[in-house]
Amino acid sequence: DYEDALGDDVYTRVQTTNQKKSNDSESGNSYYVDAVIDNVFEDLKEKLGYTETQAYNALYRDGLRIYSCQEEELQSICDKVIDNDANYPTGTPSYLTYHLAVEGPDGTVTEYTELDLQQFYEQSGKEITLYFDNEQKAKHMIAKFRKAMTLGGAKTKEETIRLVKQPQASFVLMEQGTGKVRAIVGGRGGKTSSRTLNRATSSVRQPGTVLSTLASYLPALDTCGMTLGTVVEDAPYRYTDTDHMVQNTAKEYGGLTTIRDGLANSVNTVTARIFEKVTAETGFDYLKQMHFSTLVDARKDDSGVTSTDIKLSAGLGELTDGVTNLELTAAYASIADGGVYHEPIFYTKVVDEDGNVLLSNDSSQTRVMKASTSWLLTDVLQETLESGDGKQAALDDQKMAVAGKNGASKGNYDFWFEGFTPYYTAGIWTGYDGTAKQDNTYYYQKIWKKIMTRVHKAKVCEAKKFAKPDDIISVKICTKCGNLAVPGLCENALGGSTVRKEYFAKGTQPLQNCSCHVKYKICKKSGKAAAAGCPDKDCEYKVYLKKEDDLGTKDAPYLVPKTIGDTCKLHAEKEKQ
Repeated sequence: DYEDALGDDVYTRVQTTNQKKSNDSESGNSYYVDAVIDNVFEDLKEKLGYTETQAYNALYRDGLRIYSCQEEELQSICDKVIDNDANYPTGTPSYLTYHLAVEGPDGTVTEYTELDLQQFYEQSGKEITLYFDNEQKAKHMIAKFRKAMTLGGAKTKEETIRLVKQPQASFVLMEQGTGKVRAIVGGRGGKTSSRTLNRATSSVRQPGTVLSTLASYLPALDTCGMTLGTVVEDAPYRYTDTDHMVQNTAKEYGGLTTIRDGLANSVNTVTARIFEKVTAETGFDYLKQMHFSTLVDARKDDSGVTSTDIKLSAGLGELTDGVTNLELTAAYASIADGGVYHEPIFYTKVVDEDGNVLLSNDSSQTRVMKASTSWLLTDVLQETLESGDGKQAALDDQKMAVAGKNGASKGNYDFWFEGFTPYYTAGIWTGYDGTAKQDNTYYYQKIWKKIMTRVHKAKVCEAKKFAKPDDIISVKICTKCGNLAVPGLCENALGGSTVRKEYFAKGTQPLQNCSCHVKYKICKKSGKAAAAGCPDKDCEYKVYLKKEDDLGTKDAPYLVPKTIGDTCKLHAEKEKQ
């Protein structure tokens, strides 16, 4: 047996097997198994002091048994929905991934990628894209590049051509109460080999406005003295650190706006003003508490330019590098679990061949916000799915509580939806692997809805509501100043009632009455303030908004007229006659 083993050309056999696997579109570990291997590999080194070689040998030679957190039924649901082309916009191109290895006459091997191909054409004055409608167009361009790279006796040693479906997607499903990741999808389309790009765990993308819940509104409510009734101006705004203009998606401005409406309706100018009050330093600290590992404190490039995420634009999710879907989903899970952050885990323990437990992997827990703050945020995020920009993600089971936030990065390169029920938190990202804009058809929300509806049905989850803490109270406020609504005044405001029942952590509710509305008796005949001689039948009461200027907002028609001091003279003249 020993002699037979020595005669086995194992290296050739392994190479042949690997080549066979690379040609098999269904080969390679799943994205989840890849994530488990990566986590165990790092934990063997960090927790047990293994070297790279020892960790590798333990994983692939020592017969370890690894107990994962994956639920196969839920993973299957996620895989099928994400891989269904019918769930994506039609007519989108695919992205070329290309590898060429060329061996020169002297035996030197030079490797090229799709970026080298693009640069080759651009140097000749022709701009090309790496997105193609069909494989033939790509192969035609590759043929010219290959011919140029193999001049002078060089030979093609290896070449790989693959068109990856676009837009791409990633999905993370976890239990917020345990931190256990039950399913992940690292991309759509066939996975051709193990430990390839996992867009769920390792792709760093711009979060856009989906980060504003965590960076701006969370600290505003938690420690910065603001409430859901706090009012700020929805009007044109410039960052005070860069002087860049912040615009709303609809390019219109609603005037005095509560924090609730700013978050529920993704009002950029409100978010920016809130973040300025919170301060970029406080927002950054909150994000770090939720274990975002890709944030940049300060970093200098080769030219000496410093980048940082401690800046006002971070409140709208404009970061130096970005975030991963896994870390963003885990952060939203802390809202879902009453303010407690659970480290996301993919396995529970690792046992050696003798039954000894090498690694026990319990999720660490940290309180990152008050329970009252998490409930207040949850209440607003429920409204987002009921009547806001997240309506397309609302579940079919109307009795199941669901909350969430959609978001888009600047330029619509990345679309996100992060949401949760009393059982699970899930996040979806969609976008192009390169930099290409998308049309916002909300297809990503519909994918999230399909998956989460099927997940809860498969697990026979009983319909639940989010539990409200005992220290949450409600009062009726005026939404234009945040103070207590005054009966007979605020509900009769021009433009419609401004009275709303709002929730507060006990002790933070307003105590003062409305200070922004004023009632005037107006003569209908003259349109001016009624004089003593104006008959009651010709008069009406109007409730105006007191505000120094309109700033071009929707409040403008309802402001106290500048001529309000002019009283009616029409009836006074008749009395003289």
